[in-house]
Amino acid sequence: MRNIKLAIQYDGTAYHGWQIQPDVVTVEGTLRDKLKVITGKDVKLFSAARTDSGVHARCQVVNFGTDKCIPPEKLQMALNSLLPEDIVVITSVLAPESFNARRSARSRLYRYTVLNRKFRSPFDLKYCYFFPYALDLDAMKKGAGFLLGTHDFTSFESCSGRRDVHVRTVEKLNLFSRAGFIHFDIQANGFLTHMVRIIMGTLLNVGSGKILPEDVVKILEAKDRRNAGPTLPARGLCLMKVIY
Repeated sequence: MRNIKLAIQYDGTAYHGWQIQPDVVTVEGTLRDKLKVITGKDVKLFSAARTDSGVHARCQVVNFGTDKCIPPEKLQMALNSLLPEDIVVITSVLAPESFNARRSARSRLYRYTVLNRKFRSPFDLKYCYFFPYALDLDAMKKGAGFLLGTHDFTSFESCSGRRDVHVRTVEKLNLFSRAGFIHFDIQANGFLTHMVRIIMGTLLNVGSGKILPEDVVKILEAKDRRNAGPTLPARGLCLMKVIY
C-alpha cells in the first residue's frame, strides 16, 4: 500500500465545509469521488484540518493509501483534469507509511481578512469581511498580544462546539494592514470551533473602541462565550499553511 500526500487549494464558497456529509457538497466528498474514478476504489482521506462551510484553503494537506502504482505527478494531473475549477491539487508526492496529515501536523496557520474602507470590493467580496468604520490597529495589536501562549479559549469557542479540552497554544500572531485590508494571522497547535472568527470579532470590538485591549484578558479568564465578540462570517477565513 502506497501512502500519497496531497496539498490542495480550494475556494470554499460553494461547499459545506471540508468534511463529508450526507446530501450536501463538501470538498472531501468531491475529492473522494474523483479519486474513485482514478483508482477504481473508495479511499479514506486524512486531512490536516476540517474547515467549516465557506472557509477557504491555500494549503490543505491530505493523505490516503492506494495499491495503484500511478506516479504521484500523473495522479496530480489526472485529479486536476477531473476536479471543478475551485479545487486544485498543487502537489502530489509519495509519503512515508507513518505520515498522517492530521496526526503528524505540529500546528496550523490561518488568516482572517477584513476589508476596512468606506466601500465594498466586488472582486474580493467572497474572501473578506467588509467593515467600513475606523479601526485603531495599534489597539487591536495590543489586544491580540494577550492571546499568545497557552490558554483556555472557552470564551472563543462557538456554543455549538463539542471539545472536551479547551486549552490551546497560540505560537504566533501577526496583525497588519495592506492596501485597505487588515490581515490577522494566527498559528496554533489546534483550534476550537469558530475560534479564529470569534477572536477577530473581538478584536474588531477593540479596534472600534467598544472594549479596551486589556479586556481581552478578562474575556479569556471568564471562560464564557457571551463575553467575547461576534462570530465573523466564514468567507474571511483561510487555511494558509500546515506545519510539520
